[in-house]
Amino acid sequence: MKVIICGMHRSGTSMVAGLLQLCDLYLGNNLLDGLRDNRKGHYEDREFLGLNIKILKANKTSWRECKPVSKVPQWLIEKMSQFAAKWPADRAVGWKDPRACLTLKFWQQVIQPEELRVVLVFRSFIEVAMSLQKRNKFTVQKCRELYNFYCSEAEKNVKYLPHIRTYYHNYFSDWRSELEKVCSFLGLRIPDNTESIERFIDASLWHHRERLNEYS
Repeated sequence: MKVIICGMHRSGTSMVAGLLQLCDLYLGNNLLDGLRDNRKGHYEDREFLGLNIKILKANKTSWRECKPVSKVPQWLIEKMSQFAAKWPADRAVGWKDPRACLTLKFWQQVIQPEELRVVLVFRSFIEVAMSLQKRNKFTVQKCRELYNFYCSEAEKNVKYLPHIRTYYHNYFSDWRSELEKVCSFLGLRIPDNTESIERFIDASLWHHRERLNEYS
């Protein structure tokens, strides 16, 4: 099984990917290092990330723009196919990248539909906007356009795929219920010893919590 984890940037996709890794989803050993804005790690495979960036570049766009992805050159499709084929066939493997909201329809061309599962991560617009304003200095209007675009493209691209929605804030109120829902969908299980999970869900890293009337 191949699992793609995606959602708007700053929506909690890294946290969800890290939790699923603790539940035995194999993310590989070529992960992007953690940075100041994501100290516990991004949980993104460097090659998967690079391929998604190439897809966007082939369409003369980037993650910062609201431009749909409409084509991928054949040489890049072949690279994607080679990437997907080299992962273990006897276990659940996962790749995380918010850009997959935009590129997912092309990953469907190189992965058998019965093998592919998608986890969509959602977080409130206000929290995403506050995070993007701090990290990227985006205006509120820019944040709203990107947020709506990513959510719309993700929903469109998973329409005919097995997928599940999971919500960032639920992990801080009842992580077990939210994680069990996702694990059940993927055929994974929460380990009996949950200390590592409880340490991983660090409420002190829940920055930019939604404040009423922040952008009203």
